[in-house]
Amino acid sequence: MYIIKNAFRNIYRNKGKNILIGIITIVITLCTCIGLSINKASSNLVDTYTSKNPLAVSFSLDMKTLREADDSVKTNFQSLTIEDIQKYADSSLVKDYYYTLEANINGNNLNPIENNKKPTDMPDDNNENNTFKKKEIENIGDFRITAYSNFAYLDDFTNGSKSITSGQMIDKDTTDKVVVISESLAEENSLQLNDEIILSLPTDENVTFPYKIIGIYKENSSDDNSSFIQMNALNSSNQIYTNISSIEEILDKSGTNNDTTKLVKSDGLSAKFYLNNNDDLENFEKEAKEKGLSEYYQVTTNENEILLTLKPIENLKTFSVNFLIVILIIGLVVLSVINFLNIRDRKYEIGVLRAIGMSKMKVTIQLVLEGLFISLASIIIGISIGIFASQPVTNKMLESEIESLKEEQSQTEENFGKGGFEKPSENIPTGNHDNFNRGNSKNSNVSYVDNLNIKIDFITILELFAVGIIITILSSLIALVMINKYSPNKILQNRI
Repeated sequence: MYIIKNAFRNIYRNKGKNILIGIITIVITLCTCIGLSINKASSNLVDTYTSKNPLAVSFSLDMKTLREADDSVKTNFQSLTIEDIQKYADSSLVKDYYYTLEANINGNNLNPIENNKKPTDMPDDNNENNTFKKKEIENIGDFRITAYSNFAYLDDFTNGSKSITSGQMIDKDTTDKVVVISESLAEENSLQLNDEIILSLPTDENVTFPYKIIGIYKENSSDDNSSFIQMNALNSSNQIYTNISSIEEILDKSGTNNDTTKLVKSDGLSAKFYLNNNDDLENFEKEAKEKGLSEYYQVTTNENEILLTLKPIENLKTFSVNFLIVILIIGLVVLSVINFLNIRDRKYEIGVLRAIGMSKMKVTIQLVLEGLFISLASIIIGISIGIFASQPVTNKMLESEIESLKEEQSQTEENFGKGGFEKPSENIPTGNHDNFNRGNSKNSNVSYVDNLNIKIDFITILELFAVGIIITILSSLIALVMINKYSPNKILQNRI
């Protein structure tokens, strides 16, 4: 009890120096509070984001390598089929998957939304040298018809770019001949729900497909297609959605579903596999190869997309770790120096205590207790300030980080003279394969995560107290080691 009372008495007696120590401890606690809270919030956000955006794996055909292969390889090459996709998806490593089919189609009683621009690379129709090219583009069709094995993965609807205004979206299990068309297309052709439309093959208008309209959607955002050949099929208003069985019928009757033209079919078939664990990528690729995946298919993921979206948060997380390390080291050094100078000035007092019989241990405990009492009060003040300061400081730092990344991107565009020169490995498309603006520089804009909610919970407060107490004890002990090298007689002799 005497030691505790004496510790409080000495704190008041040396209040000037102790206030300085308290201010420094408050600053250290405040900075540690901000750094630690940012680090924990960043880690939690990254974990939550990656769990909600699991690793999506897809297979892309390496056409360059296939072209360089032997003729026998090209002849016998088997592109991906729906059966292959289902086989690869039948794995304990896969959480979920979906695939899409696309085809070009014309309308017998359905007029497309015409584009105002004529294809920039289509010369005059009277030029006989361009007959083949003109016919090739005509055969693309006026509409693009797309089917999903699970329409829940249709990004344009999940992100709000499109929304149903009448009727409903197609059920994934239906095999009925039904379609969902755009509001613009319905108005152009005076169509309503339950009306019938008749589509036909671009190469043969006599091969027809009747469909019932069960849904009409509107486009909540529009894209500029000016950088593309203005074919009707590339107009997003001419996008039609149907079910998988309907697309397969179109592909069968168009001849793109046979063995000799599987490469054509593979252009309209794509799939994504979502893994249970992001670390299972290598095992999944190995398993797919064992199940027959051709060596001419490359395995790609959305890892770069996830990482780039979180880049400001990751940068902030890295900064917070480095900031914490620097603050703790500087804090330990500064407090050690101040404590050393403070205890050195009290060398005579320590000599007297030792001379009257107080052991080194008791002297050490008293001096450490003084530091702890000051630290506890300072830590409470520092945490209180940190609770209110952490969020605005984080918002400012995150805003600055995002601005820095945008300036970097803007500078890159200025260096090239225009946009569209983003690295493919760092490009995040805002749409998916049913968005007909592939390659559009507008789609390379990154939607960074720009919100980081700071919550200082009870565990964080305990950690801050632990860090503060450890630094206090270490800084006090370092100084005491130097003082305790002297004997009490020597200390008193020097005083005399």
